[in-house]
Amino acid sequence: MNNKLISLLIINLHVISLILIRITKRKMKVHKKRTNRRWWVHPINVRRNQELKDYPDKFFKYTRMSLEVFNKLLIKITSFLEKNSRRESLSPEHRLAITLR
Repeated sequence: MNNKLISLLIINLHVISLILIRITKRKMKVHKKRTNRRWWVHPINVRRNQELKDYPDKFFKYTRMSLEVFNKLLIKITSFLEKNSRRESLSPEHRLAITLR
């Protein structure tokens, strides 16, 4: 019993040390100069969902659910997926499809 407790403590200390190392590396990272984006939403992401809806079998392979189930899920979580931005952003429908992928 005592050996198991000691081994668990050692594992926990190791995990904590790895987390701290990762945090310090992120803080020390040099920030790169941002480049201007060509698109706020890439055109492939805008077209993807509509193209999938035209082919139910491909839609099922892509999202692992039927179109009816997808629409029911979308109705339930749309409020969580909406984004308020000055720029054009992905619709909740597109965001859900990409997330399910």
